[in-house]
Amino acid sequence: MAIAINTETVGKRKVTLNGTVTAFSLLAHNGTNWVDADASDKTLPAQLLALQDGDSGDVVEAAPYVVLYDADAPYTQNALQYLSETAGVVTETRPTTIGALRQRVGHAVSTDTVVFDIGFAEQTVPITLQFATSAAALLDSGQFGAAGTLDAQNEVAVLSAQLPENFLSVTKAGLVIAAEATSGTPTMDILISGALSDEAWDANTVDNTLADQVREGSAADDVFELVITTGFTSTNGLALSKPGSPIGIKCTQDDSGTDVSMVIGGYITCKVTK
Repeated sequence: MAIAINTETVGKRKVTLNGTVTAFSLLAHNGTNWVDADASDKTLPAQLLALQDGDSGDVVEAAPYVVLYDADAPYTQNALQYLSETAGVVTETRPTTIGALRQRVGHAVSTDTVVFDIGFAEQTVPITLQFATSAAALLDSGQFGAAGTLDAQNEVAVLSAQLPENFLSVTKAGLVIAAEATSGTPTMDILISGALSDEAWDANTVDNTLADQVREGSAADDVFELVITTGFTSTNGLALSKPGSPIGIKCTQDDSGTDVSMVIGGYITCKVTK
């Protein structure tokens, strides 16, 4: 049986292992040192390809870009290569388990050669208003408006988003809000939930509440951004943020004011794998 060899390497460095690995296994940093990467755990995405065998405590060479040649021709030409749910393993089968990380780590340029190019990127997904319990309105007869407004206590606006399947974490998130008039500091409670496909949201994740969030700008007709990043980065937020997870966001007016506020939409900027 032929032994795979690396014919080109970029970014080679030495890393200290926190477990046993084999040459050409995918590595992740577990907060202490380097271990086998695992698609079943979004905190262990592949970052490097090991170039040597090693045990815990060993220092081995690894790199994010490697061209690997295997004379046994085990690859399918043009097939994408993914991090497997078997720790450290590369697979041509895209992970199918709900909530698993779908990380593309390279592609086969021929049946005997695969190019690994491992890294991270940023992707922004929209938060879309689904409905509100009050009437639709246009902001000052202009171009901004919403399918519903908040202008009485306990009125609700419901929004949704979809996290990418190669999702790792939230960099920033925000809602776009406007109000026709301002008086005092009207507020709303924001409830964020997550759900995995075909599983009940309340059985699968915890909710995260952002209480008493401002729902209008500093002046009439201001269109402003309300940052809600902590809804995804606090303890509860981390629990509900999973690869491929739909996100539900409910904004409930918690004051008795009558100013017309509109939650127009928003965004979630995510750290993702390449």
